[in-house]
Amino acid sequence: MNKIGIHGSVWSGRWDGEDGARAIRQTAASGYDFLELPLSDPTAIAVPILRNALEQNHVGVTASLGLTTDTDISSPDKEIVGRGIAHLGDAINVLRDLGGQNLAGVLFSAMRKYNEPATERGIAHAMEALRLVAERAHAAGIQIHLEVVNRYESNVFNTGEQAV
Repeated sequence: MNKIGIHGSVWSGRWDGEDGARAIRQTAASGYDFLELPLSDPTAIAVPILRNALEQNHVGVTASLGLTTDTDISSPDKEIVGRGIAHLGDAINVLRDLGGQNLAGVLFSAMRKYNEPATERGIAHAMEALRLVAERAHAAGIQIHLEVVNRYESNVFNTGEQAV
């Protein structure tokens, strides 16, 4: 049977303590099998508290995020790309420590409307960064899932064909 989950933002905007544990309890009480944890700021996650709540309530966890302009791995600026790789690495570590196995979202560019098409350099940066991130995720037992979004949310992947 397929499992059914709910995005954590339905319950809470905070994951640094009791708010996150309460959201996990609400997920279980509502009959969901797993919680999709928003990892826009992996450093703000109370991993031990949430891990305990997940285990006590028999709730699984997945995670998602969208990169920002400051962490855009499709940027021509290598410093920004480096921050994006570090951010995705932090998200992988948090998800691994929570016992999750799936990280999804706009992991290939900032999630915003761009005023111009993606450049060859930007696409190359995103591909190189994703290779590094995929290797790190694989070593942590995590699968990454790229969310293909419309042109108002990214200029890198807007079709399944582009993602492939």
